[in-house]
Amino acid sequence: GLPVIVGGADTQIAAAGAGGLDDGVVTVVAGTTTPLQASSAAWHEDPLRHPWVSTHLAPDRWALETNAGYTGMSFDWLADVTGRSVEALADEAATSTPGARGVSAIVTAPTWSEQTWSDRAPSALVGFEPQHRRADIARAFIEAHAYAIRGNLEDLERVLGGPAQRVSLTGGASRSVAFCQLVADVVGRPITQVAGSYPSGRAFAWLASRSGQPTSPPPAPDGRLIEPAGHAAYDDGYQRFVDTAATIHQELPGWAA
Repeated sequence: GLPVIVGGADTQIAAAGAGGLDDGVVTVVAGTTTPLQASSAAWHEDPLRHPWVSTHLAPDRWALETNAGYTGMSFDWLADVTGRSVEALADEAATSTPGARGVSAIVTAPTWSEQTWSDRAPSALVGFEPQHRRADIARAFIEAHAYAIRGNLEDLERVLGGPAQRVSLTGGASRSVAFCQLVADVVGRPITQVAGSYPSGRAFAWLASRSGQPTSPPPAPDGRLIEPAGHAAYDDGYQRFVDTAATIHQELPGWAA
């Protein structure tokens, strides 16, 4: 006797609640992993087979999704092994400098595909020397999160055929203004920090109200637009991250499998 409401996949729900059903929007859900998803009325086929393409919550919409890897999970691990809370370790990371003083944490994925996730290389910390502090390592982990967002965003835009009109950031990490600013600085464009503590709830309410009938998707919630401040160190750090990740994957493929 209970009503049954057809829902959707986790990222589709989060994207819909963040206004990500509109064309030209890429929604970044920064959590345990960090999927990036775009909505499109057209089917997109990539010869590299990178985005995962599936049906979306709204009629005649497709979801194109990549993933930056085990982002939040990696930082949780670092906090655990260093005996710090996630919040305290993030605050400590802020005392380091952009570029993490030359340390690269290869703990996230510059691009996504089924193959790279199934035979991903081991995580690695590169450039670490005795003079580095815990803050530098922590910052390298957080910057790796932002670098992977940039790589996956650029790869998704390659398939879409042009730059996104808006990049919206939601998920647990998006509650940190400092992290949102880092992402804006690394990708070099404005980022919308989605308002509200639980945007997915907006999508649940929308799905429930549809009662099986197509309706207009929920409008994008209010958000804070964060402009990039510009740091050359992030361009250098990003290239170091991408090159190191490619080398490790080439030399140690399938390690994690």
